[in-house]
Amino acid sequence: MTHFDRLKSSGARALILGGTCLLVACGSGAAPADSTLPIEATPAPEARSSGPSTAAHEHGDHQASARMGRAGGDLTLGNGARLEIPPGALEQETEVVFSLGEEVNAFRNREDERTVGPALVVAPEVASANGAKFIVTLPYTSLPEGFTEEHVAIAFERHAEGATGFRGGATRTTWEHAAARVTPDHKLRAELDALPGMRVQFVVSN
Repeated sequence: MTHFDRLKSSGARALILGGTCLLVACGSGAAPADSTLPIEATPAPEARSSGPSTAAHEHGDHQASARMGRAGGDLTLGNGARLEIPPGALEQETEVVFSLGEEVNAFRNREDERTVGPALVVAPEVASANGAKFIVTLPYTSLPEGFTEEHVAIAFERHAEGATGFRGGATRTTWEHAAARVTPDHKLRAELDALPGMRVQFVVSN
């Protein structure tokens, strides 16, 4: 091997060693790798929602619904029927549905009681958390013959406790009554502490 070849071979080895040192950071002067990476903060759990901060107002022809919270709100149907949820009555956000219901046959053959207007449905079952009243109103044109404003009441449907269902799995229900009145603007009005999540029906009853 000539002197030139030995120089060429030595230079090649030096280049290889130098490149290796660069790749592995050889030597005691190389800076250690940083093991203190930034840690993302864990978000605090969200507080349980008590619903919208403003009152909800919805209108529908045969049905109206809205998510309501402590601010309450109102739902109105095309026939003028209206459900009012007062502020504070609902502790947690709830999807409230107000709609027309199936015709009530329970009072059809009774001489001492008659229905006024259509059946209404409020769902789900709600009970006032602060004592404020749920208000149901319904415009009317006239009362059945033989009855006066003093006979106005509201009937609300409940599951019959301890009663077996009908054939086919139908639920047996019963009707209870609460006070109602006529307002100066010709509406029937009932104020209730709770609604059982089924039909309500204004009636006149002797």
